[in-house]
Amino acid sequence: MKKHLLALTLVMFACVATWAQRSITGKVVDKQGEALIGASILAKGTASGTVTDIDGTYSLSVPANASILVISYTGYNTQELTLGSSNVLDVTLEAGITLEETVITGLGIKRSEKSVPYAVQTVKAEDLNVIRQTNLNNALAGKVAGVQLRGQSTVKLDQNSSIRIRGAGSLNDKAPLYVIDGTPADALDFNMDDIESLTVLKGPNATAIYGQRGDAGVIVVTTKKAAKRPGIGIQFNQSTFLDKVYILPKYQNAYAGGGSADLIKFSWEQGMPEEWKVFEGKYHHDYSDDASWGPRMVGQEYIPWYSWYVGSPVFGQTAKLTAQPNNIRDFYNTGVSTNTNLNFTKAGDGYSSRVSLTKQNTKGLLPNSGLDKYTLSTQNTLNLSKHFEVGANINFTTTEVKGEFQDGYSNNSTGSFNSWFHRNLDMGKIKEYSNLRSPEGILASWNHNNPGSYLSSPLAFYGANYWYNFFGYFDQLDQQSNRERLFGDISLTYKLNDKFRVTGFVRRNQVNTFFENKGPALLQNSATQTGFKAFYATGQTFNREDNYELLAVYADRFGDLLSVEINAGETFAKKHANYSRGTPWMV
Repeated sequence: MKKHLLALTLVMFACVATWAQRSITGKVVDKQGEALIGASILAKGTASGTVTDIDGTYSLSVPANASILVISYTGYNTQELTLGSSNVLDVTLEAGITLEETVITGLGIKRSEKSVPYAVQTVKAEDLNVIRQTNLNNALAGKVAGVQLRGQSTVKLDQNSSIRIRGAGSLNDKAPLYVIDGTPADALDFNMDDIESLTVLKGPNATAIYGQRGDAGVIVVTTKKAAKRPGIGIQFNQSTFLDKVYILPKYQNAYAGGGSADLIKFSWEQGMPEEWKVFEGKYHHDYSDDASWGPRMVGQEYIPWYSWYVGSPVFGQTAKLTAQPNNIRDFYNTGVSTNTNLNFTKAGDGYSSRVSLTKQNTKGLLPNSGLDKYTLSTQNTLNLSKHFEVGANINFTTTEVKGEFQDGYSNNSTGSFNSWFHRNLDMGKIKEYSNLRSPEGILASWNHNNPGSYLSSPLAFYGANYWYNFFGYFDQLDQQSNRERLFGDISLTYKLNDKFRVTGFVRRNQVNTFFENKGPALLQNSATQTGFKAFYATGQTFNREDNYELLAVYADRFGDLLSVEINAGETFAKKHANYSRGTPWMV
């Protein structure tokens, strides 16, 4: 009888032990509804704990005597919640003010800032995009300690500023590696409105995962994702920037163009156009010398460069020889850049989607220069089942650039201003007469030869000696380029349980560029010493990089003091390049 009673007592205790356990499930999110991955859930006063999975959900068995759950996450305020009768407990954590920051390292792995054994700094979107820059590198200026920005003049469109990161070194002074949602890409073809946060990895250990390509540092960009909310979220942003030339060298404004200290008296000769007799006895400065050490300018009457073109409305005019102190500043346009973004978001149980459309239009500082850029990006996740989730981040950008930005000796950009330019030239007149031509059809230039050269041939006088009319040159030259870039990833995640998951990624970054440059015969036939030859050139390049990655993550927590996360992965890269270019055809 005693044996039966003892057995019955043991069974009762076993039943009590079984009945004393309860399972609590729920989801941990931030104020925007974004899932918090790896948040700690602990039954206070016990050793029972777990962490949230990739969807922010958790399941925890707690003893009957447990009455409080402690929920914590790096960078957020810890909450203690009393357990009620319900076995479902969803939690919204608020961002902490004094807690340590969470950073994104290689392959999208989240870690607390103090647990990272190398220098790192994170910039949030609201701090990065205060004045809505269209260029990521420019937006970084002054935001991250140890990052040096070498600015690029806005005259040269579609060019990025240079970034150098202290603590990262490379043998050839190259730029850091940009990684956008895990995919190596180019910051030039990325939309600022899509950035959620940016992390700069500055120590050599930080770049170990990317090998030699990351030896100059790594800039990790995390894009915005859709947050769970009722209906469809729609956001519209537009910004406009104006660019003006700010700092120019100080120029002398005492001496006119040419190399002769005195004005030259004109005397008509047989063989010159009869109409030129109106200039008999009048004075001109040396047009052919492109320096500006001619006669002192005191308002004396002279024959300007544009008055020699028979048949034009300005033929035969004279003007006052005076300095034009702002003529170089007047050469440049007021640059106007407009950036328009429209994005849509939708998220619910088991899915999220964000689509962003951006148009950037820029009128350049140089004549006839401009840029049009269109960007489409989308970030999506979908739970296929309890254990499987698929994700896709896709970005497509097309950029069209028009303009001639090389600064050579006779390319009629800023190359002439600091050495070879006449200080008496009125830039408004140069622009007004950009299509002025001689009776023979030769484009007018401020730098034609002196009248006596006409006796050799009309071209010897009217043809551009060293420099064309700046605006006429840009009107005739046609240089265009186009770039299309597609980059992003597709992923599949298998979640075995709350502690272990495996994700496979297929990433691609491909770019296709095309250019077409035309230099018409009119420019060649309107010059003497410029060396310009009519030409046609075209070319195309194609580059593609594919990365295949596998990442396994195990995360667990043991009590209040110890948490463990193990990451193991493999990556395989494949590159393809194709380049074709025709030999420039010259007349």
